[in-house]
Amino acid sequence: MNITKIAINRPSLIIVLFSVFALLGIIGFTNLGYELLPDFNQPVVVIKTMYPGAEPNEVETSVSRKIEDALSNLEGVDYLETKSMPNASVIIANLKYGTDLNIAMQDAQRYIDNIKKDLPTDILSPVMSKVSPNDLPIISISATSSLPATEFYQKMKDEYLPQIQQLKGVAEITLLGGEEREIQVKANQEKLKLYKISLYQVVEAINRSG
Repeated sequence: MNITKIAINRPSLIIVLFSVFALLGIIGFTNLGYELLPDFNQPVVVIKTMYPGAEPNEVETSVSRKIEDALSNLEGVDYLETKSMPNASVIIANLKYGTDLNIAMQDAQRYIDNIKKDLPTDILSPVMSKVSPNDLPIISISATSSLPATEFYQKMKDEYLPQIQQLKGVAEITLLGGEEREIQVKANQEKLKLYKISLYQVVEAINRSG
């Protein structure tokens, strides 16, 4: 007896079987695991270098390329990603699976130390961090303004960043580029000697003042 005859002669059986299969399908679907953003465990080293007042082209030639060339010799490097922007260089070293991240960090720091003499003297020391790819920014926002660079930076930092930080799902925000307001203090060496105050004491006093 074929399926067609069974369906004609015993329709109630077909309805029961269909209901069972449909129920099993619904149960299976509800228990199906899925991930919109699967977990990638490729080790990553991020190097951020601030270069106040520099344009992207200058950042690229004076900082990014030199650090990139140094890190190209890093054992375990799969590929490098470089971002040169106003006042900042960001290099992401994606390492091969299985690479010891701590050892890679130490080697990367040694390579960068070796080329510091070739970098501009007015850059801030490169900051290195190891980051899980799941923690890397998934949204990048660019903003421009006719305001002076320092005023615009402060406005972004004080007004917009707190609002974005309150959004659900936001873990961390990194503000790059712009010019942060700074106060330069020039010490008078003669007066320091006169009052027997060291430069270190001046720095400590400034830090305590907030």
